[in-house]
Amino acid sequence: MKSIVGLTALPLVAAGIILFFAVPLIAENTGNECQALEKYTASNAARSVTGSTTGPIYGMLNGLAQSVATGEATSAAEANAHPNIPVNVSCAYDFWKAL
Repeated sequence: MKSIVGLTALPLVAAGIILFFAVPLIAENTGNECQALEKYTASNAARSVTGSTTGPIYGMLNGLAQSVATGEATSAAEANAHPNIPVNVSCAYDFWKAL
């Protein structure tokens, strides 16, 4: 019985780890977790400035922010904030926290 639980739990844990890293990449259509976090944060900032997710002002602000969101600034900030944790793990964690 104990081995059946172990065999069942392992694929679930593996799927959870894969989803932890894959969802930010897929949701923001990026190649790394820090860029996904930066794009998500930029979109939220544009929404908070304009009060909605529609309209020309939101489109302009969001488009500008999305175009400069390379993930480098977020990567450096995460490395400074959490020096003992890999940057992609920190960025993925903070992406999930921001949701």
